[in-house]
Amino acid sequence: MVEQKKHILQRQNALVIYNPTAGSRAKIISPTLQSLTLLGMNLDIQETQSAGHAKTLCQEAIKNGSYDCIIAAGGDGTINQVANNLIGTDIPLGIIPTGTANVLASEISLSSKPELIAHTIAFGRVKPIFCGDLNGRAFLLMVSVGFDSKIVAKVSKNLKNIFGKGAYVLLALKHLFTETATPLQVTVDGEKNIATWAIVSKGVYYAGKYKLAPEADLSRKELVVTLFECESMYETIRCLFSIGFGQGDFKGRAKVLRGTSVLIEGDGNEPVQLDGDYVGTLPVSVSVFQEPLNLIVPN
Repeated sequence: MVEQKKHILQRQNALVIYNPTAGSRAKIISPTLQSLTLLGMNLDIQETQSAGHAKTLCQEAIKNGSYDCIIAAGGDGTINQVANNLIGTDIPLGIIPTGTANVLASEISLSSKPELIAHTIAFGRVKPIFCGDLNGRAFLLMVSVGFDSKIVAKVSKNLKNIFGKGAYVLLALKHLFTETATPLQVTVDGEKNIATWAIVSKGVYYAGKYKLAPEADLSRKELVVTLFECESMYETIRCLFSIGFGQGDFKGRAKVLRGTSVLIEGDGNEPVQLDGDYVGTLPVSVSVFQEPLNLIVPN
């Protein structure tokens, strides 16, 4: 058990919104909740029953007014759903990451050990962050159109549960040999650009612990836009290696811009992904929410 003698409990009463179908790491939820209880927190645990249930639970919790925080237990998609309803409120968000990639956990340097996750939720500091805004829907991590969004649009929950990250690898390999790149027009703060793959980031990391946008900062009202032109399979592979090994240094293979307003246009059938979930097709308008989300992070 985490020692609590040296710490003052920051939060006493918490609503836990738990997605029972999210991720192969769901087994960490039970020991994390047990650790929170041992640390002295009172937990109201609610399982989501459908795609929109997390929204209903959040709205009821805000009206209730008796919770010191809301804990989202699930993957980046579940966390995103809860976060969308807490922007502009005083209720902080704690996370128990169970998904395939858990990019937000990497972003805030959250441990994967249940005791340490519990310690962060109970004793961690609250950091105001500014989420991205895609046509009125918040994102904490990224929006993208191109190579990865086409894969996200096709991957199923069953495939992710069976193969984990391998599901994306399988579909990526298939995509490389069967799909062609589609041109996009990406306008950043009025500047027009052409690309075949656009990633609009709020955070540094991508697909886990790959450092895509080192200059990004969740606490700033700013977007980092990475644009690739990958018109052939060979160029796409080079771009993927740049992401995997470049640590944000693309050596001329990408154009990186910073701004507050992004418009992505192109083929109306081109899929869009947000925080790892398929959310529709082009066109999309991206900006930054002006009100913060209060996120609980390690001290």
